[in-house]
Amino acid sequence: MGVYDDKGPTDIGLGINPKLCSQGLGFDFLSKGLEFARNEGYTNGFRLTVATFNNRAIKVYERVGFKRVNSFNRILEMGKTEFSVMNL
Repeated sequence: MGVYDDKGPTDIGLGINPKLCSQGLGFDFLSKGLEFARNEGYTNGFRLTVATFNNRAIKVYERVGFKRVNSFNRILEMGKTEFSVMNL
């Protein structure tokens, strides 16, 4: 089974302006985005993909309640990179 075979959760992608990183804004940013999505009717859970080296983002995702459910490797210009798939 592939990492995206489960069609239940809504896939999300997000990013924060690098100038705003390390200011403690990530939790509220993600929480408000999820609240908006739920209010728009997306209620079957959420899934995101994050590079495993992105420890700050992973920490925020875990604080919100995301759990790692799978991983995969991709060959990118900078070499092989591992990604985690996380569900909420």
